Amino acid sequence: MKFCFIFDLDGVLVESLDFERAVSDLIVQTIGIDRHLSRKEAERLWLSTLRTHRDHPRWHDYGLHCSALGLTDEWKSFHEQVRQLICPMPSVLESLQSSHYAGSCWLASDATQWVVEFKLRAAGINLTEFDEVFTLDRCLASKGHHEFWEKVKACVPNEETHLIYIDNRDDRLLTAAEVLPKCSLVKIIAEDHPTSLGLFFRKGSLTDTRVYQAASSDLPSVLKSITQTIRASE
Repeated sequence: MKFCFIFDLDGVLVESLDFERAVSDLIVQTIGIDRHLSRKEAERLWLSTLRTHRDHPRWHDYGLHCSALGLTDEWKSFHEQVRQLICPMPSVLESLQSSHYAGSCWLASDATQWVVEFKLRAAGINLTEFDEVFTLDRCLASKGHHEFWEKVKACVPNEETHLIYIDNRDDRLLTAAEVLPKCSLVKIIAEDHPTSLGLFFRKGSLTDTRVYQAASSDLPSVLKSITQTIRASE
């Protein structure tokens, strides 16, 4: 029996809330300087840009929004300036270790490849921990689109592979479940990405028997319990 554990990045592998707020703050400051705007005016323009691109498949790419505002690749230097605010989530290394013991580890992120590699390095997590890495660049869509999960599904070795997907956002878990109906889902109790602005709420609830909820610190024991339950049912 083989297991495949699919880990989200932000809120599951890395803690980046303060980091994202700091990056957004640097972007707003730069908008204000470049356009001679007040702090409030610059912030309104940044938030308006995020909302305008709501339906764009690359919404989670800072480059999309910054290019629209004439900031080109400055956002990358902002990432470097505040990288010290990124840290691993509690028990993440233990979760990865136990998952490797039971099967394979995949990473599924809305972020670009550059951001994924940057955040993992900043958190002290090696990219080689993951047998497959699904990013915005690879899938050409975010995890809120079926196209993303179709790319994931195409890489599942066979029907005997049990998938376990861990994320902190209901909409991502719901979309994954629609494409991967036999996948077990783990909802990590953590705050959402601060730039999301509640834009990606979707109707539906995680009431399925395949859904487990856990704090990040409890994830290793929860994953162990899920694998034991699946083995016992076979």
